[in-house]
Amino acid sequence: MKPKKDLTTGSIRKHIMFLAAPMLIAMFMHNLFTLVDTFFVGKLGHEAIAAVAASFPVFFIIIALITGLGIGVTSFVARSIGAKDFEKVNIIAENGLIIAGVLYLLTLVVGFFTIKPLVAFLGVQPIVAGFMTDYISIIYLGSFAFFFGNIANAMLQGEGDTKTPMKALVMANIANIILDPAFIFGLGPLPALGVKGAAIATIISQAFGAVYAYSHLFSGKSFVKLSFKKLVYSSSIIKGILSVSLPTSAAQGAIAVGIFFVNKLVATFGSAALAGFGIAFRMESIAILPALALGIATLTTIG
Repeated sequence: MKPKKDLTTGSIRKHIMFLAAPMLIAMFMHNLFTLVDTFFVGKLGHEAIAAVAASFPVFFIIIALITGLGIGVTSFVARSIGAKDFEKVNIIAENGLIIAGVLYLLTLVVGFFTIKPLVAFLGVQPIVAGFMTDYISIIYLGSFAFFFGNIANAMLQGEGDTKTPMKALVMANIANIILDPAFIFGLGPLPALGVKGAAIATIISQAFGAVYAYSHLFSGKSFVKLSFKKLVYSSSIIKGILSVSLPTSAAQGAIAVGIFFVNKLVATFGSAALAGFGIAFRMESIAILPALALGIATLTTIG
């Protein structure tokens, strides 16, 4: 089976724009998660927003790991398709899933051992610290949806399909808009869970998007096909993916550490100031989305 769009021939500029446009929409949909969470959590008071804002660096580190791994998988899938080595593509995809599983377990173990020290280091008010602990704990536990969902999107992006990941995120955001108020404020038999409810809604919504992406991969419609009937572990492929992903993750992780120390500084002015900083940072992050979309589209085309 040939890729839906051959990126090895034709106009390079058109290829990049073809990939970047839906990817930009997908990235905006990803940022919409935090904006929607902030909107609904804000109705609980500035302490609740401060807790979510203070938790963002931890969340960002998870995203850094996910993004780096996704870029590694996208790069290897794209290069294998570009080299017409079609048998290698599925092996790359399955080994990417192995890495995602290992990273999730490491995140879970390391995360739960570091929650209390991190919250204590920030020096936030007790009520904010309680909200933070609840929120981060659920994000750690449910981060499998982020890891495995992003890998599915990376596989599809590597073969030049950026529309399916975009659709997956659109569906996930629609689910988040519905589930957020239901879990935060309660609905019918669902109790009001507050900040904890926002984290649960985010995880369920991300899992919903991941299921859509994997249904496409298992349907036979995509170039990458997952079956796991003949899972081939390849240390060379894993090393190759990590050689690409780790520097990217480290660079973004450094940004997260910087934000963490800024949060600590802002927290000295009170939870209201921390809440305001969190809202402003989320709005500012939207401005860099076009550059990120063009970067990943260029990576796929070069591959």
